[in-house]
Amino acid sequence: MEGIVPDGLPFVSIANRTRRSAKPANGARWPKRRSRPETSRVSIRKTRPAFEVALPVDFCRGRPRKLALSFWPAACSDDDSDPNGVFFIAPGHWLFEALLDRVMAECAPDLAAGAVYYDLRRPEGGPELVWFLRSRVRDGLDRSAADLLAAVRHRADQERVTHAPSEILDAFETALTPDLSSKLGRGEMDDEAGIRQAGPMLAAQAEVADQCVADVFLLELTRRRAAQQAAVARDRRFLESGLNALAEQLNAAALDAYSQGDADTGERLIRQGEAAQDRLKELADQMARAGQLLLLAPEVLGVALVLPAPTPLQLPPARGESARGSAMHRDPAVELAAMAAVMNYETRQGRFPRDVHVGHSWDIESDDAQGVTVRYIEVKGRGPEDADEVWLTDPEWEAARRLGDQHWLYIVRLADGMLWMIRDSYNRLRPREMKRWAVGLQDVAGSADTAHVKIGS
Repeated sequence: MEGIVPDGLPFVSIANRTRRSAKPANGARWPKRRSRPETSRVSIRKTRPAFEVALPVDFCRGRPRKLALSFWPAACSDDDSDPNGVFFIAPGHWLFEALLDRVMAECAPDLAAGAVYYDLRRPEGGPELVWFLRSRVRDGLDRSAADLLAAVRHRADQERVTHAPSEILDAFETALTPDLSSKLGRGEMDDEAGIRQAGPMLAAQAEVADQCVADVFLLELTRRRAAQQAAVARDRRFLESGLNALAEQLNAAALDAYSQGDADTGERLIRQGEAAQDRLKELADQMARAGQLLLLAPEVLGVALVLPAPTPLQLPPARGESARGSAMHRDPAVELAAMAAVMNYETRQGRFPRDVHVGHSWDIESDDAQGVTVRYIEVKGRGPEDADEVWLTDPEWEAARRLGDQHWLYIVRLADGMLWMIRDSYNRLRPREMKRWAVGLQDVAGSADTAHVKIGS
C-alpha cells in the first residue's frame, strides 16, 4: 500500500515511551533542525489513548513549543455523522505501534546526532484532524488493481483540508504485513483493545472524504489509468502481432495441405487458424476492460485529533524562587507526591479519601463519617522544576461542570507544601480554553481556600 499525497510538511520522530532524537538522513527530504536530545519529550498516558510531544525551540521564533496528540474518541465526537464511520487508532494497538516503529526504523542510523523531526505543525494554533483514508481500485475485469492511501488535515474551524506528508502513510505498509495480520487472526493481538469505535462521529467526514477523492485519489487514478492503458496497448500489440502471425502460418499450411490433396489436415489447420482469430478477439476485449480502472468509495482507516497546547500562565513563585515560564510537563513522581499529600490532608480533616483516578475524570473521592461522598477532588501537583501552571483536560473540566459544588480542584505546590482548594471550579474560575484548560494560581487567589500540607513521609 502506498501513500498518494504530494510532499508536505517535515515529519517528526514521535518516540514511543522513551526520549529520542534524530537527524535527517536525506537533507532534501528532511529539513534539519539541530537540538539536544533531551529537548524533546513524549509523555504516554496509559489510562487513556493520548500522548504529548514537547518540541524543542522553534528556531524561527526562539521559544519552546508543544503539541498534544490524542486518539481519544471522546475528544473527537461531533454531532450527526455516521456512528460506524471512523475507527480511532489508539497507542498500544498494533497498527499504531507499527506506524511509530516504521518511522523510528528509518531514523535509526542517525538517532544520536541531535536533530529533531517535526510533524503535524500547524501555521495557526487551532485544533485539527488528520484523516487516514483508503480507496481501492479495481479494473474492468473486477480484479484488484491498487489501494490508494492518503492522509489529509482538516481544520474544522476554517473548513480547510490540506494533505499531510506521505511519510505518515509509510507505516501502514509495515502494519499490514502478513505476519502482523496472521498474529491478529490467531488472537495474539487484541484488535478491539486498540481500535476504539465511537459515536456520534465527526460531521465533516463526508466532506473530507469527497475532497480527498477529488484532490488526491482521482488525480492518482488518472495517472494510473494512463499507465495501465499504455501497458495494455503494448501487450495488445505484442499479442495481436503473435496471434496474427500464427493465423497466417496456419492458413498458409492449410493451403499447402489442400494443394497436396490432404483435405483433413487442411480443415484441421483452418479450424486452428479460426480459433487463433477468435482468441485474438477475446483477448482484445479483455485487455480493453483491463485498461479501465474504477475507484471504489473511500473508507476511513482512522482519525487523529491534533490539539494545541495551552498558552502557559504565570503562577506565583514559591518563597525564595524566581518566576518561571517554562512549559509544564507530566512527572509521575510529582503526581504521586501530590496525591499522597492530598490523601493525608483529607484524612487529617476527618474524611475518608479513596484513590479513583483510574477510570474517572477526577482523582479522589472523599467520604464523610457516614460513607457519603462529599468531595470529588481533581489533584494537580507542581514540582520544583515544573512550570508555574496547571492544566485541565476537557474531560476533567467537563467533570467540574457536571459535579458543580461537589467538585474540588486541589493544587499542590511541592516546593513549599502550599495547597489551594477551589470548590465548584467550573463556575468560579475563568481559564482560557485551548482544548485544554490552563489555570493560573493568580486566577484562583480569590476563589480558593489555602493550607500547608506535609510533603513526603
